[in-house]
Amino acid sequence: MLGLALGSSPAIFKTEIIAATSRVFLHERRVQSLGPGFKQDVVAVLSKNKEGLKVLDGLRDRGGRIRLPDFYMADLGSAGGFSFPILNAIFLDHEKLKGLLWRLRDLKDAGSRARLIEENDSILFHEVYHALQFRKVIQPGQLERFPRQLTRYLTFELEYEATIAQWLYLHEKLRAD
Repeated sequence: MLGLALGSSPAIFKTEIIAATSRVFLHERRVQSLGPGFKQDVVAVLSKNKEGLKVLDGLRDRGGRIRLPDFYMADLGSAGGFSFPILNAIFLDHEKLKGLLWRLRDLKDAGSRARLIEENDSILFHEVYHALQFRKVIQPGQLERFPRQLTRYLTFELEYEATIAQWLYLHEKLRAD
């Protein structure tokens, strides 16, 4: 898929795309699973918000159960979070999250875990929204001028949509306060 996207990109952008991809995939990550308790706490926090409920409802399976991706902590470099739909995973950067005084072993404590999630609910909402985007079968604009628009679509369009949804989430949070 990357080769297909690179083949349809102007030559001037290929170097930047390869460099950005290499930074994401070719560097030591120190990945650690956050476990199923983290998922349950994310559901609890996001369900307090009308926009969060919409996203969680979109992640329900046929039986009505909410199916969040697995959560991992990793060194992501320049990003606070990264949704990786191929692995059904969301990676969070331990250095970018608020509340840097916690340690991974503190996440076993439900109170510390809930506090971390509440302090970073906006980042978590944004990444969970990306998970929802990739569970849709065909999205508007996805097949338009395929495959030339693929790189632009998978980056800008989805990121804009997730950012606008994140603003709506924050708006609802402010209205509730």
